[in-house]
Amino acid sequence: MLSFNYRNTTAESMQKSGIFLVIVGGIVVLGIVLSFYGSQMITEGFTQNTAKVGSGSSLDVESFLDPAIEDTGVYVVQVMNFQENAVSVNLFDPFGAIIDSSNIEKESYEKQFEIQTQGNYRLSVENSGSETEIIIAIGHLPSSDKLVIGYTGFYILIVGLIGIIIMGLVVIKNKCKKRIS
Repeated sequence: MLSFNYRNTTAESMQKSGIFLVIVGGIVVLGIVLSFYGSQMITEGFTQNTAKVGSGSSLDVESFLDPAIEDTGVYVVQVMNFQENAVSVNLFDPFGAIIDSSNIEKESYEKQFEIQTQGNYRLSVENSGSETEIIIAIGHLPSSDKLVIGYTGFYILIVGLIGIIIMGLVVIKNKCKKRIS
């Protein structure tokens, strides 16, 4: 005959919950650390500038880029209070020639370009709208292994958060069973 000991079952359940909590907590911490480390690796080669830019004003940033390191560059423009057709960007090569010119069409804009020669590339953003905070950055395109670390950290963090949700649902389910018993 099968005997049922409620105290042992509750103690075992508590122990399993504690172990699961430690595992899920470890997964969340690992995800946060990898996400932070990945984002640091991705942005380490970027030069950035941030300022409030009024109407008719511009914001510039300059960075030394070398095709021997990576032959593709990337620039990023983020406009806090986005207004359509208000912000434009020009990218200058080391000789002062415009190699890219674009109107910013959304709050966060990113574009890749070819690095043909080593030297200082200048990114200039002009605002024709009302004063807004603008963040600009330019640098070599991050390698795929750096991007993988950032994405992996993000996915591990999501798995950990899903584990926390599952653990919460199990605890609620067990409390409901306990009330019924």
